[in-house]
Amino acid sequence: MHNVRRSFRKVVAAARLDLKDWTPLEHVSRLVEHSGTAVTEAVYRQQLRPVLEDGATAMDTIFPISDAG
Repeated sequence: MHNVRRSFRKVVAAARLDLKDWTPLEHVSRLVEHSGTAVTEAVYRQQLRPVLEDGATAMDTIFPISDAG
């Protein structure tokens, strides 16, 4: 998990995004009136998974793994 976070921070920096501008999960949880962040994570994880899988499939098509590598 540490490697994922480190890689994510590099992508965020390269895209010149500021993590301070992101809304904390606690705020989203209160906004949608969930009893806690675990509920919010579970709900949105289910909704995001298909989107992420479609994105990964598209990236595999755009950037195929070459056998020459």
